[in-house]
Amino acid sequence: MTCPASADQVKDERRREEAELGGRHGRGSGLAARTIPYTAGMAEAATTMKITTDTRDRLRTHAASGETLEDVVVHALDVYEAAQFWSQAEAWAAAETPAERDERTASEAEWDSLMDGLR
Repeated sequence: MTCPASADQVKDERRREEAELGGRHGRGSGLAARTIPYTAGMAEAATTMKITTDTRDRLRTHAASGETLEDVVVHALDVYEAAQFWSQAEAWAAAETPAERDERTASEAEWDSLMDGLR
């Protein structure tokens, strides 16, 4: 696993790159010439998402000490996906016939006893 680059390491790398490309305002300056994005050091590829400043500020209010906005978004998605899963499970349970419910509970009881026997 690669350790993320520190902010100082990213700045140093940008300075080296700018020197190689002719400086900030020299030849090769501009967005297209930049090969090291601000997300350098992240383990996975990153993208930019346009959101309103109000939404960004709402995300920031939910960030605990040391959490990134990505951490907040990932947690929110986890909660949302869990809610969707349980909503679907409840819908399936409500649509289950009494015979299907009896068959499922018998199967669950059988698996529970098998698992209990492994302890």
